[in-house]
Parts: sequence; structure tokens; C-alpha cells
Amino acid sequence: MPLASELFVPRTVPLEVAQRLNGAIGQAVQDTEFRRQIASGGSVPGRPMTLDEAERMLTEQTARYRRLAQVVRLVAQ
Repeated sequence: MPLASELFVPRTVPLEVAQRLNGAIGQAVQDTEFRRQIASGGSVPGRPMTLDEAERMLTEQTARYRRLAQVVRLVAQ
């Protein structure tokens, strides 16, 4: 199962600020040295996501792990 790293901001952050931040992070993760550093740690650098893609992934992953928690009868402590 692939792992991902995300950076989240509160929903109260204005959309234009979130878009600007997403763009800056997207540029940073395309940097050759950044990608080399990630790869040297044993990870595979992925491609940046749009805000919509990230929202969709979070929704899907939340649903997936909720179902898993129900199947194994996980109880919050």
C-alpha cells in the first residue's frame, strides 16, 4: 500500500492562500535536490496533487480506514 505525506491547513484558510501554498509546495517537491534527498531516505517521491485530488484522496482514505476499524471492531480509548 502506498504511503503519502500531506500538509493540511484549516478549512478557514482562504482558497487563494491554499492554492498559492499548494503551488509553492508543488514547485518545491519538483526540485531535483529535494527529490534526491527523499529518494536517499528510501522513499519514492510522488507527484504533487491538486487541492481537489488531495480532498478526494483524504475522503477515500478516511472511508477505507473507517471500514477497517469497524471490521476489526476497533474501539477508541
